[in-house]
Amino acid sequence: MAGARELAAKICANAPLAVAYCKAAIDRGLQADFDRGQAQEIDAASILFSTDDKREGLTAFVEKRKPTYRGS
Repeated sequence: MAGARELAAKICANAPLAVAYCKAAIDRGLQADFDRGQAQEIDAASILFSTDDKREGLTAFVEKRKPTYRGS
């Protein structure tokens, strides 16, 4: 149980929009064939690439600091 909580904490520390889109892609992907699942993943990545959180993550990486995600 402790391992599951640690994993959940690591996942939740990431950008909230990215986590939400990943969870949705996994849920939908389980019901889809490979091509449809891949298309859904590409759609999500395209949307997430334009978010403020993506810019914050890259900026934090370059500045060697922990990112502060806002869910936008």
